[in-house]
Amino acid sequence: QALLSALPGVIETTCGYSGGKNTHSITYELVSQEQTGHAEAVMIRFNPQKLSYTQLVQCFFKIHCPTTPNSQGNDIGTRYRSCIFYAHTQQHAEAQAVIQEAKDKQYFKEVGAIRVAGTTMPPPTAIVYGIGIWVGFFK
Repeated sequence: QALLSALPGVIETTCGYSGGKNTHSITYELVSQEQTGHAEAVMIRFNPQKLSYTQLVQCFFKIHCPTTPNSQGNDIGTRYRSCIFYAHTQQHAEAQAVIQEAKDKQYFKEVGAIRVAGTTMPPPTAIVYGIGIWVGFFK
């Protein structure tokens, strides 16, 4: 969240959960017990005149390793899976193009792991805001 919020053109970032079921009674405990199917997520509101969605996805791949399924660093579990959530079909197409470019140019050693199955792009879903102590953790 902190790195994304520092990008020129980003207006606001909010952390939460997305991509799961039962968005009405989500808690940190339920998500961390992997009972909901949610992934930790950052909602990014940005000015497309200053920052394109393609640039945003490219930045995502600079700060997030998509080659390890269901983990990021020392954090392990499905809630840490690589996900790109999008608002409409144009953003979906742009994200797919960035993923394809990463594959073609072999940006990652484990190119086989960077695929739609590894970096999932589920249909747009609501984000459940606020994950307790982690909101603004690096600020």
